[in-house]
Amino acid sequence: PASTFNADETIHQGIEVALTLDIGAYGLKALLPDGSRLLLEQAYMFSDFSFDGDPVYGDNKLAGMPPHVYVAALRYTSPAPNGLGWDIAPKVEWVPDGGHVDYANNLEAPGYATLGLEGGVDIADGVRLFVDARNLTDEHYISTYSTITDSTVAATNVFYPGEGRSFFAGLKIAF
Repeated sequence: PASTFNADETIHQGIEVALTLDIGAYGLKALLPDGSRLLLEQAYMFSDFSFDGDPVYGDNKLAGMPPHVYVAALRYTSPAPNGLGWDIAPKVEWVPDGGHVDYANNLEAPGYATLGLEGGVDIADGVRLFVDARNLTDEHYISTYSTITDSTVAATNVFYPGEGRSFFAGLKIAF
């Protein structure tokens, strides 16, 4: 079959969880300035996708999706006296296993972890200046790939590099 096709029976199961913990409210409140917060923002996704008794691929994992993705930020927020404020957050994105590239399950993409830093300042009600620095360690990694049927018989030039070290800044206006 082509690299994309309709399989008869597949199983798609998983979980997505997001959790924000107000760390400052648990024992650190006395250390933080009044009105400040220290938040641990997390998101985790588990994907378990597979064929179900396929005549060619049996019960192999479906290609194209890493089984685990974890993203977290430790965000410090500080309000200003006028009700506006600023924040800063170191971030991590961790994909421990890049997932299967081919439906025959002969090739897997490697995992990766990237570090970043984001922050901003509110300059007026609904107006914010922000910065976003990504992949600060300039990690070389595979961020995505095209799926193929079998890496032992098909070309494997299907990998796409992740974004290198990059910096963004901007103005966000909400109304």
